[in-house]
Amino acid sequence: MLQSLPLEVKIQKTRLRIQEFAEEFGEDCVYAAFSGGKDSTVLLHILRQMYPGLPAVFADTGLEYQSLRQFVKHYEHVTWVKPEITFKEVVIQYGYPVIGKEVASYVWVARHAKEGPYKQGRLERLEGTNRRRDGNLSIYNRPKYRFLLDAPFELSDICCREMKKKPMHRFSKRTGKYPIIATMAEESQLRKGKWLKSGCNSFQSKEPNSTPMAFWREQDILRYLYQYHDEILETIYDGYRNQGWPEEEIRKLDLKHPWADCYGEIEPYIKKNEVKGQISFHEYLGEYTDCKFRTTKCRRTGCIYCLFGITQDRDRMLQVQREEPKIADYVLRGGMFNERGMWQPDQRGLGFWFVIEWLNVHGNLSIVFEGKKEYEEQYGNERTRSLLCPVFREITSI
Repeated sequence: MLQSLPLEVKIQKTRLRIQEFAEEFGEDCVYAAFSGGKDSTVLLHILRQMYPGLPAVFADTGLEYQSLRQFVKHYEHVTWVKPEITFKEVVIQYGYPVIGKEVASYVWVARHAKEGPYKQGRLERLEGTNRRRDGNLSIYNRPKYRFLLDAPFELSDICCREMKKKPMHRFSKRTGKYPIIATMAEESQLRKGKWLKSGCNSFQSKEPNSTPMAFWREQDILRYLYQYHDEILETIYDGYRNQGWPEEEIRKLDLKHPWADCYGEIEPYIKKNEVKGQISFHEYLGEYTDCKFRTTKCRRTGCIYCLFGITQDRDRMLQVQREEPKIADYVLRGGMFNERGMWQPDQRGLGFWFVIEWLNVHGNLSIVFEGKKEYEEQYGNERTRSLLCPVFREITSI
């Protein structure tokens, strides 16, 4: 299977997918979707090895780590595009981004769609009873998240559409260019399904795009960044040289790594029989095929307000509090019940403290953040306390 291939083979296959896409539409009609994250950093490096100066587009949602935004600014030929509405407006209109796009979409449809097969199918997936045509249970069933149908707040998958996809689509429509994107199949069942159905290059779809790294895994990304550290860094410096910067000014930039600071270091896992700081077996041989890597700070970045994927990254909000304390406080504080009795942001903040605690109490998710008691005392009320009470949970589950 492609996902189990060695990294060097994956690199060659990725280059081939990119070449096929560029030849189909023309080199001047493609661009890199660049988020500044580690995945798209790898993709942009491969792309610009093949096509120097290839344009990239960054969706400036305002939801990124500040160090990530600064990292993007080090790259030349990057166009910044913005959404037409704010994240707060998206949440108020459509709901919070919770658990994953797939699950959030099921809940939104189950709550708001008209009666019919589509709504029924989403309800069945949340109940765990949806079946394929051959009679077997669907791999898209998510019964463990059935409890979200009772959430006292709206949730949906619309945030990504409004904040990232629409600005990118407007750019594509205006320029006639098609995106090359660094999404990977292992990130979700939804992305895996799309990859298995359409492959890496979607030539015939309404909005053609390429995902030439769909068969990569996170360990491939980390190993690539670790192994090609100096080469990637040099391409960033080359961008400044192309702009006429003197060499001494370029070196003053003193970039530690070719990735955003919010990731910290990328380093091999320390085995039980190894001592940190000493040269490892892999370093001694210069061979990292079976070596596992990790980031010392954030594992994932993306939109730091987002709770998609939180079950694989339960200390994400804690990391935001440490990296961006003012932003984290705005994300967590505030909140109110609207006229329909649903929790939403207010003028004080986005109210994530209640959303997270409700998920912890009713879904047993163990999402971590600091100051839970303080946020509940300052922004809670009689209703929030009753909804977060374990006794209330037992009563409502009977």
